[in-house]
Parts: sequence; C-alpha cells; structure tokens
Amino acid sequence: MRFKNRYLVLSLRYPGAAPPLADAAASSTSGALAAAIAAGVRSNAVALFGDGAAAAAGAALSVRYANGVTRVAVARVERGSARLAARAAEAVRQLGGRDVVVKVAAVAGTAQGARRRAEALDVTAMAGLRRRTGGGGASKALRAAEAAARQLASLA
Repeated sequence: MRFKNRYLVLSLRYPGAAPPLADAAASSTSGALAAAIAAGVRSNAVALFGDGAAAAAGAALSVRYANGVTRVAVARVERGSARLAARAAEAVRQLGGRDVVVKVAAVAGTAQGARRRAEALDVTAMAGLRRRTGGGGASKALRAAEAAARQLASLA
C-alpha cells in the first residue's frame, strides 16, 4: 500500500527589517531551517489540536526543502492531515529565536507540482534580492540561494 501525500509550499516572512545579507546567507543552511520548521509545526499541532491530531499530523511531516535566503520551504505531509499541518504551520510565530510569519503559499498533490510552485517563489525572491542590492553586493547570498534552489530538482 502506498501512502498518499500532500506538499505544503511555505512562504516565510520576517516582520520588520529584512535580515542582513550575510545573516541570510548563513541562515540558508537548509538542515537547520528545516528542523526548526518541523519542530515548530509539531509543537503547534499539539497546542492547537491535542495529542491525537498532532500525532496524525506530525508523524508523516517532513520538510523536504528549505531556503533561508529566498524564505521558501516545502513540507511533505500525509493527505489526511494536510489541513491540520497547514493550520499548525501558519500558527508558527518564531523560528530560531526570530519572529516569523508563515503562510501556506500552495498545497500540491505531487512533488513535481510543489517543485514548480516553490521554483516560482524562489525566482521571484532572487529577482527582488538582485534589485535591492544592485546585483553586486549580494553575490554571496545570491550564490547561497541559487545553490539551495538547485536542491529543488531532487524534490520531484
């Protein structure tokens, strides 16, 4: 029997001032960001829906892609608990000690669909980063974002 999944494309926004580019490049380690997102969603699922629903939502939750520079993440959840996981993700208010607003940008039924939506968000974010910095000052952060964006190919 195969498990049916849904993919949540998450958009992370940090209220107030944008993080410095050096900090953004350093925070782009996808493993640490992915772990923080997963932990936040699981803890909010317990707080919002109780132990039983949290077990259903959190058991199959895995963050498959996270990019700290473009602030995009993709989480895989079980189909039956996709709504619970989406609500728990939107209730996350802090990641790594920083205030954050998490929005579910899209829900996809396949990894390929999630990849297309995440790529579109990544391209938009990288274009904005190039515009804000004039292209030259953000080379380290931009390289980190592009390297992380190449990981999207392994999602599908």
